[in-house]
Amino acid sequence: MELTARYGLPLLVAGQGQKEVTHNEALLLLDAAVGCVVERRDLVQPPNSPIAGQCWLVPSGAGLDWDGKAGQIATWTEGGWRYLSLPEGATLYDKAGGQRLRRMGESWQADGLSGAPLAQISSPSGGVTVDSEVRAVVNAILERMRTLGLIQS
Repeated sequence: MELTARYGLPLLVAGQGQKEVTHNEALLLLDAAVGCVVERRDLVQPPNSPIAGQCWLVPSGAGLDWDGKAGQIATWTEGGWRYLSLPEGATLYDKAGGQRLRRMGESWQADGLSGAPLAQISSPSGGVTVDSEVRAVVNAILERMRTLGLIQS
């Protein structure tokens, strides 16, 4: 089976039967990879009752179905476990740890933004010339950054 270079997604090939299987497999893996959020990264055995779409970062020493999958994203689907190796530089969010992680070589490390105090940026005010349209745009950008947790509320 031919795979994409970065994410290892299955490719369709000429003359292939049941192309929908390959296509659906790629979509399941993309669903886990895009905006990746893992439930936790310290679970050494798969959970007993995973929900379709949930993901975990498999730690070293994991067992059972996760044996040999350290550093990969394990996602539960209706067809069972799927595994994905994200490329260097990829980021994910660890819900349990409340951190962003970045793939650096073969390991996952806390992103430089994780745990850092968030900047507090005030909305624009004052000035000799007031451009209400520009202020509205700046305020919308600041509000979106607050919503995403990039700056303090």
